[in-house]
Amino acid sequence: MRKALVGFLGSFVVPALMVAAFSCGSTDETHPPAETADEFVSETCQDAAGACLSLNSQHRVLVGDQSSFNARLVNIQGKPKSGVQLCFRLGSSAGRILDPPSFCNLTDANGFVPGTLIADRRDDTFLSVDAPKAFNLHVERSISFVTP
Repeated sequence: MRKALVGFLGSFVVPALMVAAFSCGSTDETHPPAETADEFVSETCQDAAGACLSLNSQHRVLVGDQSSFNARLVNIQGKPKSGVQLCFRLGSSAGRILDPPSFCNLTDANGFVPGTLIADRRDDTFLSVDAPKAFNLHVERSISFVTP
């Protein structure tokens, strides 16, 4: 029984703990997007700034359709940072950011800034969000405007 327990621990528990430990590494790195069929979430963190910035949006948007997105700014412990201006940018003229109208807005009490964009014509481009320079945080991810 003791050998079976040691074998179990060595085969399953220890590797699982190693994966968990390595996935929580330094926050001075950009994490790859976690993609689903319809949307993606990307995050970047900076120890010096003491914050993490994430962007959530559709991966593909049909031409003529509107799509919602949002960004969130939190401290390293995951607590929201409110009242911080976040600014969005679309990488091509194939679409437009409708909201926020000035492309920038302050984070709410939960650290969020929501937005809406529209796809005007077919293109592969990117959506990005920036926090103020003091945070040194930028997230940029690809987005495709497609025809049905």
